[in-house]
Amino acid sequence: MRSEIVQFTGDASGTLHSPAVWSQNLFNCSLQGTFAGGTSPTGTLKLEFSNDPGNPLLKTVPTNWNDIPDATVSVTTNASYAIPKTDVCYQWIRITYTPSGGTGTLSANLKVLGA
Repeated sequence: MRSEIVQFTGDASGTLHSPAVWSQNLFNCSLQGTFAGGTSPTGTLKLEFSNDPGNPLLKTVPTNWNDIPDATVSVTTNASYAIPKTDVCYQWIRITYTPSGGTGTLSANLKVLGA
């Protein structure tokens, strides 16, 4: 059984993309993102997927990304935000934050569970 936490931290004053997480054989995931510091960031925190072929051992980097339906949360201030359990049937997943204002730091934990 695969169960792990993928951690990601970045400057929330610009668009952020976590490294791609190879999600073959995953069942589901959840995300908790915490914003701190700066001037109350606002924007959108979401999970994206890619079905580009590849393998992390070959250091493949996917290029085509789409939003995972219902895996989006609006960020309105420094606080903790969650994307609850989300089914996964994709080759790759990643965390994306798109700011609309403010600054700060995002610290995110992506919990994955699979075979």
